[in-house]
Amino acid sequence: MLQEILSARSVLTMEKTKTPLFLAVKLYQIYNQSEGKSPRTIEWYEHRLGMLKASFGPDFLMGTFEEVMLRMHIADYKTNRQTGEDLLPSIINNHVRALMAFFNRACLDGYTETRLPGRSRGGLLWSVA
Repeated sequence: MLQEILSARSVLTMEKTKTPLFLAVKLYQIYNQSEGKSPRTIEWYEHRLGMLKASFGPDFLMGTFEEVMLRMHIADYKTNRQTGEDLLPSIINNHVRALMAFFNRACLDGYTETRLPGRSRGGLLWSVA
């Protein structure tokens, strides 16, 4: 993974908002590893952010994300593609938690201005009904 990032070094020297999604996800994985998160947690983030890459494409630029786009991604994720039934709210909220952590870190690091909102008054992360 480090070799891939070093080979993309020219990307790291450009404006951070022009960083492709795939590289931002890799950098987030490195951040999580350096914070001492367990391999299972890192795998969980990798899976959740892999769905984000599948929705927007790996070359999508971080600076072009807007909150409405992420809400549309979550609304699309809400339905199980195999059965057509809605997923449980706890599953959706887990996905939202991963996105919140990723985008809050990306915002702090200057990769995007999009920062997802925290909990609503009702206690849910987001209402995607």
